[in-house]
Amino acid sequence: MAALTRNPQFQKLQQWHREHGSDLNLRRLFEADKERFNHFSLTLNTNHGHILLDYSKNLVTEEVMKMLVELAKSRGVEAARERMFSGTKMIPCDFLIPVQTQHPIRKGLHHKILLANFLAQTEALMKGKSTEEARKELQAAGKSPEDLEKLL
Repeated sequence: MAALTRNPQFQKLQQWHREHGSDLNLRRLFEADKERFNHFSLTLNTNHGHILLDYSKNLVTEEVMKMLVELAKSRGVEAARERMFSGTKMIPCDFLIPVQTQHPIRKGLHHKILLANFLAQTEALMKGKSTEEARKELQAAGKSPEDLEKLL
């Protein structure tokens, strides 16, 4: 799969943020839409209980949510969701990362590197990798047979 930054849906979202991101303000979003919680949250009923998904306290609009859904579809999130609810063994975890850094080092470069690493790790966990794929990558990286045995 192509790198996230080359994904057309990601680029579209990135362009939207460059043009409109500085205008987003959570207080104004709630003032403009008194039903924001109802518009940006939903409850999933599962065999194991209810799950509340609340996006209302995020700096998103309906347009942004549509672009995020398009991006998720293009990256295979739907297939991963299907695997998750079809009995495939999953590792429960949460990944949280701030969208903006409070300490811009080198004009935000450090944060961009951390964000790229975060996205790569979550994508790798979402999709997984076969033992053979991992073996080939580790061999190409020069790992010894002893290290391969430990890692795989």
